[in-house]
Amino acid sequence: MMRINDLLFVHGGIAPWLTESGLTLEQINDSVRFAIDVTRDSLTERPFPRRLYGTDGPFWYRGFHYGLEGKYPAATSEELDRMLARFDVEVCVVGHTEVDSITALFDGRVVAVDVPVEERDGLEGLLWEDGRAYRVTASGRRVPLVLHRRAPGKSGSN
Repeated sequence: MMRINDLLFVHGGIAPWLTESGLTLEQINDSVRFAIDVTRDSLTERPFPRRLYGTDGPFWYRGFHYGLEGKYPAATSEELDRMLARFDVEVCVVGHTEVDSITALFDGRVVAVDVPVEERDGLEGLLWEDGRAYRVTASGRRVPLVLHRRAPGKSGSN
């Protein structure tokens, strides 16, 4: 996970349990770094990193797109608001779940960027320039995305 200004970038998404864990981005990332090059048996010694790699961890969680029966429900607007406030960001950028084109979800509070690349026309990119977000097509066309912005003077808590 990476925070740049008021944007949070995460591979899959942030499940409510992770928001409520009280862990900082640094603690989450340190736990993930620990678990990258260890055996599965080693993960049982530290159960928290193991959950990070589970269905409702930041690599696999898809609750911003849909619920996964038996694993987690679809995210609610309230859960998303708590997550954004917890990490003091306005927008979360997620991949891992294919969308037809880069799409703003939840009234512009989530941006889904995992587009199919089987065909050249499927390539797209997210461009952030001068405080504005764009979906950039394979031909270079910029399509503005409307993202959520806090009112001046408002701040989340971390």
